[in-house]
Amino acid sequence: MDRALTDLLAEFKPELVLASVLSPEALLCYHLFGVVKQHHPALPTLIGGKHCYADPEGAIANRNVDMICVGDGETPLTRLLERMSAGQPPHDIPGLWVKQPDGRVVRNDPVDYCTDLDALPYLDYDEYDERQLYRV
Repeated sequence: MDRALTDLLAEFKPELVLASVLSPEALLCYHLFGVVKQHHPALPTLIGGKHCYADPEGAIANRNVDMICVGDGETPLTRLLERMSAGQPPHDIPGLWVKQPDGRVVRNDPVDYCTDLDALPYLDYDEYDERQLYRV
């Protein structure tokens, strides 16, 4: 699995590695992020999902995690990508906890939950294999 990940990183050349994680998946995520950091130490890593609700301090304390998302992630992730594209730091984005180079953690307040679901765009399923969308 580690070799497959390093091959994928070499081929894809991502600018950010992120995962939405449930608590039972956290150790696997930390391991995979460790592989990422071993081969690409400067590549930023971010986790979100239910695990960050349950254990935000534990998630951000992992040495292979650079940022966590607390609360809804759509707006913080959009802002993060905009900042990265502009070469700006992400340290003050609401909804993100960001580890600084000195190890200090900036803990921004979470964003409010989206209550107007009609304001969200429809999901684009074009990238997915149709067999993954339907389960019996």
